[in-house]
Amino acid sequence: MVRTRGAHRGGSSSSHAEAFEQKPRQRPTASIRRRGKGHHRESGPSSHGEAGSSTSHGEAGPSSSTPIDIHEEQENIIHHEEVVAGQDHDVLGGFPGGPEDTSLLTGFANHVACAIWDGQDRVDMKLVSHGKKLKRFGVCHAVVKPFVQNSGLMPLCDIIYEYPDKGLIQAFVERWHRETDNFHLPFGEMTVTLDDIFVLLHLPIVGGLLSNEALDFDVALECVIDLLGVELSKASSELNHFRGPHSASSINVSYLNMFADLQSCGRFAWGTIALTHLYEQLSDASLAHTKQLVGYLTLLQSWIYEHFPGLGRKQVLDNYDEQRPRATHYVTPRLNCTLVEVRAQLDALT
Repeated sequence: MVRTRGAHRGGSSSSHAEAFEQKPRQRPTASIRRRGKGHHRESGPSSHGEAGSSTSHGEAGPSSSTPIDIHEEQENIIHHEEVVAGQDHDVLGGFPGGPEDTSLLTGFANHVACAIWDGQDRVDMKLVSHGKKLKRFGVCHAVVKPFVQNSGLMPLCDIIYEYPDKGLIQAFVERWHRETDNFHLPFGEMTVTLDDIFVLLHLPIVGGLLSNEALDFDVALECVIDLLGVELSKASSELNHFRGPHSASSINVSYLNMFADLQSCGRFAWGTIALTHLYEQLSDASLAHTKQLVGYLTLLQSWIYEHFPGLGRKQVLDNYDEQRPRATHYVTPRLNCTLVEVRAQLDALT
């Protein structure tokens, strides 16, 4: 007698359907298939078996002499399609040397690490940092200093690295994954935390959050004139340029409105805001097509110095005051690390 797929000898197909429904279905992931625990195709009797039981591929086929449970057959068909689709995804989505199960790192095909494993050269990333220019401003003027202190941002005036370490930062960017907001390293995963922000920069991590809403042209124009002291004609020209296709060279004036009342700036959790911004910039920079990394790179660089003492060519100050932010413990030299050098150091970590 011909046996339908999965049916028990001597048992009814309806009882098997109930057992099939009660048994939890395993997701057909690549790891389960490699362990042999997935649902595999079952071969029916061979062509040399019982008469009339074989198909052209040697699988069991339906017969009018055996009742077939329609619900069971539909479940088998759906599940078989899932396994086949999972196999195709495993072939196309699995990456040699990288993740084999892409159910978590869903955007890995666009990640810079995928391009590197495929033999492509990494785009020479540009680090947009204005630390050297900010150093030229010097210390706060006596009139301005009270406002800066009330804002909670005073520590940043003394924490500026003139020379961002390009090779060091770029090597860590290659190991950042936007799905997990972590650096994936040989020994596990690490990330920048709020505690790091407070220890490195002494920025407040408790307080209100910013609501960055787009400003109308008239409101933005008023902010630029009143808060920056820019003339009407120049402010209008700059804002029109900002709204155009080449707006990358202009400032985002929506942030200016937050400084309209300098006395209330201290109520914001600037540390939380800085961490969120860093996550966003790292996620963008980890894509293969991204050509630059912007933001407060001193934060990322000081975090690497603090947690990976053997990396980088930083100089450690002997007269460091433990009461000051930890980022001021280091001085960046003009000579940077090479990307190849830092990659080898990261691969050797245990």
